[in-house]
Amino acid sequence: MRRACTEDDLLEQWTLAPEERLLVLGKAGAHSLGFAMLLKFLQAEGRFPRDPYEIPAAAVAYVARQLQVPTDGWAEYDWKGRTIKHHRAAIREALGFRESTVADSEAVMDWATEHVLPQEWDVERVKAAVLGRYRQLRLEPPASDHLDRLVRSAAAQYEEQLCSTTIARLSPSARSGLDALLEASAGNGNEDVPAEREVRTPLHDLRTEPGKVSLETLQQEMAKLERVRAIGLPPGLFGELSPRILRNWRQQVAVEELYELRRHPPSLRLTLLVAYCVVREQELTDTLVDILLDMVHRIFTRAEERVEKRLQSDVRRVSGKQTLLFRLAEAAIAQPQGTVRDVLFPVVSERVLRALVEEARAIGPT
Repeated sequence: MRRACTEDDLLEQWTLAPEERLLVLGKAGAHSLGFAMLLKFLQAEGRFPRDPYEIPAAAVAYVARQLQVPTDGWAEYDWKGRTIKHHRAAIREALGFRESTVADSEAVMDWATEHVLPQEWDVERVKAAVLGRYRQLRLEPPASDHLDRLVRSAAAQYEEQLCSTTIARLSPSARSGLDALLEASAGNGNEDVPAEREVRTPLHDLRTEPGKVSLETLQQEMAKLERVRAIGLPPGLFGELSPRILRNWRQQVAVEELYELRRHPPSLRLTLLVAYCVVREQELTDTLVDILLDMVHRIFTRAEERVEKRLQSDVRRVSGKQTLLFRLAEAAIAQPQGTVRDVLFPVVSERVLRALVEEARAIGPT
């Protein structure tokens, strides 16, 4: 629970309803305030507070004002005696809660395995979802450290089952192809060689980023994609597993040293490599599309530049067009019955007139 409470938080979470005030009746001083704080905390969090410091001081003062009792009573409330046990039992009964059993926790972990773990592996987020499930079922969850162990155990079992299911769907050739990604071409056979002494492996090539856009880069990325596809992974290996989890596995393979990858248990190592190849195939496909689009754009741009240069070289701009027009008009008016060759060509040569026509056709009249 947040240590700082806003006015809206106090109104929403810590206001005592009339029926809740009735539950507090008959309890005096520290007992009335302690009972009310336990009641509202269970409503908000689905569990009882572990100690008095877990409840914000602003909330204590707000509830104390409603009960018209001093806030000092909260510090006097006994957290270890029989009274608090009776209070908890009465609050559970009033709110329809009960303490969870081992069977309840197993059922909640099964729910988390089916609905939460395929989408989220962060322990704190999984715990928050699990606590929400306990609250939904009106079950008081186990202690925080025990719940943490339950969540971590469920996550480990889920990962183990996922790895087993994944490698069971791989053909022998696919498994060999995945392990071949970690095999050094020189084949020194030592799996514990430090990273700085390792020779190059196919995984090193898959990890490299594309260079500048060029035909060579296009061929290199195509070779990477063909290498991944040649492994022969079956489609839909990870079902509804969150893409975020796949990306996390992909990143783990991308940054771990090869000797560390080789030390993983076979099921985990192969699953990590499968996840890396699945994500990497998508990335390589996108990269190839980007490179092709960039190359097409460059070809188009260069073609335009060549055409423009050719037009500019083919078309000789004729200067003084207004003067030429005036001279042509003057000659035509002076000898209206004459021929073009006899009257106009002596004033403006045929070569210049042809250049004017070519310029007009290429760039349009000005």
